[in-house]
Formats: sequence, structure tokens, C-alpha cells
Amino acid sequence: MRTARGRFRVIAGRAPSRRHRSALVGSLLILICAVCATQAAAAPGSWSSQGPNGGHVYDLAIDPANPQALYAATGGGGVFRSTNGGASWSAAGNGLTNTFVYSLQFDPADPRALYAGTGGGRVFRTTNGGASWSAVGAGIANSAVLTLAFDENPRVLYAGTSTAGVFRSVDGGATWAAANTGLPAGLWVRSLAVQPSGAVLAGTLAGVYRSTDDGASWSAASAGLGDLFVRALEIDPSDPQVVYAGTGGGAFKSTDGGTSWAPASAGLPAGDVIALAIDRTRPQTVYAGTRDGGVFTSTNGGANWSRTSNGLTNTFVYALAIDPSNRQTIYAGTGTGATGVFKSVNGGAGWSASGAGLTGAGALALAIDPANPGTVYAGTVAGAFRSTNAGAGWSAANAGLSPPNRLVYAVAVDPSQPQIVYAGTDVAGDSGSNDGVFKTTNGGAGWAGVGLDGIEVHAMAVDPANPRTVYAGTANG
Repeated sequence: MRTARGRFRVIAGRAPSRRHRSALVGSLLILICAVCATQAAAAPGSWSSQGPNGGHVYDLAIDPANPQALYAATGGGGVFRSTNGGASWSAAGNGLTNTFVYSLQFDPADPRALYAGTGGGRVFRTTNGGASWSAVGAGIANSAVLTLAFDENPRVLYAGTSTAGVFRSVDGGATWAAANTGLPAGLWVRSLAVQPSGAVLAGTLAGVYRSTDDGASWSAASAGLGDLFVRALEIDPSDPQVVYAGTGGGAFKSTDGGTSWAPASAGLPAGDVIALAIDRTRPQTVYAGTRDGGVFTSTNGGANWSRTSNGLTNTFVYALAIDPSNRQTIYAGTGTGATGVFKSVNGGAGWSASGAGLTGAGALALAIDPANPGTVYAGTVAGAFRSTNAGAGWSAANAGLSPPNRLVYAVAVDPSQPQIVYAGTDVAGDSGSNDGVFKTTNGGAGWAGVGLDGIEVHAMAVDPANPRTVYAGTANG
């Protein structure tokens, strides 16, 4: 069984203000003019993609009937599909009305059916390779669906949400009902795993919970693990009593079906393990995707790990998927940067970019250097980007904007000193303490926080007559 992955506070479905929309449209028009003035543009009346490409790839799914067909869930870009093993991608989202997609799961009884968990409490389903999607289900609260998992009975489907706990469907997703007895109210459920015995494990913002009665009731199962944020769960296919957990404090392992846990992080960097995958032909081989560390491999069931990230230029790894027909082929879905997916054909020893056509960065704001219109700044769901050739190419400009899952809602350039740029931000998935205004004095080479800590900033403006005066519009006043 493969568990789906994704995280972060819901921003899908939260529309920007009228003022912000107007400012964004104006910035887009200015950007088009700058592009036309500095390079050979497309024919009048047409548009061309100017990036930045990539962005967050929250989940990956491989078609069990055709391993060359892959699907990528992106934050703000919807679902993308590859039919050539990740060499190229195209959007596969007709009918997908919410483009923040956090989880993907194939129906084990019908490989034509793929489910997508999205923001706003919506689950969508396609049976034609993503050519069209339809919303399924009623009864899920207005909360992002971060993870999906099928029971051994494929008509039974579980959904973990960002603020409303667990929901359960017994009719293939047609209807849903809350399954939260024993779970703390408003609990984030980031990962789900169903054991062959029928027991369900939920990885949450406060450790692991376990249900032995089909989700009717839950009890804490975090002995040895505590209240760490559990981002990933993976069950050993050869021994379902062995379970791995990826957490904000590294990797953990259980040998009693998830009742108790022990650290399994020797060789891993300090910090988050976000994704896990087990080689089903060699269950002692486990892969871990980490925050800013890349991919690590254990060949002895988590006893120790080694870094296997050669060629992986984007080291914020959200998702891992192994080709069921060739276990040496592994895909990694990543966060910020120009490439969302990487591919290894040698069991993780080496990686190459595999994201052509994957455009899911989700631009939220644009600003142009008035002294040099070829320099353009973009605020995205994957941080800040900068172009020095009028949008023809982009590079991440996130130094100091850590963590890299920071949403940059607003960008404003000081007209008197264009090297000074302000960014209004929000950190998806945090408690608010890292939000606020950031400032760079060197054109995006480095940023520092300058105020409004803990407040989401959605709009910014610099007074052209007195650039020392800066305005910020926030999400809460």
C-alpha cells in the first residue's frame, strides 16, 4: 500500500482582495510589456508561459497498469500527467476546480480510477487519465484533504484533513462521515496507513493515533515518539507489524504494528523526514525524503542511512514513488525551484531533472525594477523568484526566506533604490510566528524579517513620493 503525502495550511479557496487582484493584473500587464520590449515575443494577442516553473510537488502516483504514466499533485497548478516516465508533463486538470492538490491515490480495485485530495475539503476522481475530473463525495468539512488511503475493502476510503481530523467513506468516496472519536478537535492528519488486519494509523500534528475498529474510535499510539508532527507512514509489505514514520524529529520505527516507536535516524540530518518509500522486493531498503537534505537510503531497515542525492539539485523532497515494474526507478517530488520532479534509474545513486512542462509554481505577485525593466520579481507559493531577462528565465531568490515553503503574497520595489524590495509573506503550515514582512537590500540575494511577525501580509506598496513610507495589507486587519 502506498500512502499519500502533503501538508500546509489551506490557502486554496481563499480569494485575494479586490485591491490585490487589481494590483496583480496591473503587474501582469506591465510584465507583458517588458517581455515584448526586450525579446522576440509571441504573436500579438497571444500569451506564452514565462515561468517560474516547478513549484511544490506534494504527491506522486504511478499508474499500476502502466508504469510509464505518472501523475504529480502540485500546489496551485493542479494535477500534471506524464506518459513517458517523467520525461515531459502536461496539465491534466479539466474539471478540477481546486488546483491545490495535496494527495493522489489509485483505486486498488480499478486502476483506471485516480482520486485527488484538494483544498477546501474536496475530493475529485478521474477514470480517463486525468482528461476530466468530477467532484465526489459530500460531508467533508471545508478543510484541505492532505492524505487519502484505501482500506483492504476498496469501497472503504479514508481522508485525513488539515483542520478536521479523519473522514471515512464506505461507498468509494460518494459520501463521507467524520471518524474522529478519540482524536483531539481540529487535529491535522497528514498521513494515513491501513494494515492488512484492518487497523488504521493516522500520522498527525501531535504524534500517531491508531484505530482498530475501522475509524470508529482512535487512541494515541505514540509511545517513544511523543507529540512530533508525523508527516509520513509506511508499512513493511513483508511484515505489517513493522511501520516507519517520518517526523519533524527524524525517522522512527515500530515493530509492534505502530503501538510503540524507537528512533531510526542514524545518518539522517536533523529535522524533518517528509516522505518514505519501501522497496517491496527488498523491504530492508527504505528511502527517506527530507527537508533541505535530499534523499537518504537505508539498506538495513532504518538502522542507519546514507545520503543518496547525487544530481538532486532540489533537496526539499515532499514525495517519493517507486516504479512497481522496475524497483531501481524512483521519482522524487520536490519543493521550491525550477524542477518539480527528479528521477533515478539506479536505486537513488544518481538523479536527473524530470520536470519538463511541469508548471505549478503558482505566482501570487509580480513587481518590476523601474530602473531596469528586465529585472522582474515573482512572489509564489514556492517563495520568491527573480528574472534578469524579462521573464525568459528565473532563479529562486529565497536566501533568508527560510523555511522554503513560505508563500510570498506581495512584492514591492523601492522606486528610489530598486535593490530594496519588500515581500509580504505567510508560511504554509506554521502557527503564524514566521509570517510578516521581509526586506532585501541587494535585489533578492538575501532577505531579513523587518516586522509584522505572526501576521499574514497579502499586499504591499511603497510611497513613490516618500519611499521610507511602506504600507502592508494583511489577512487580519
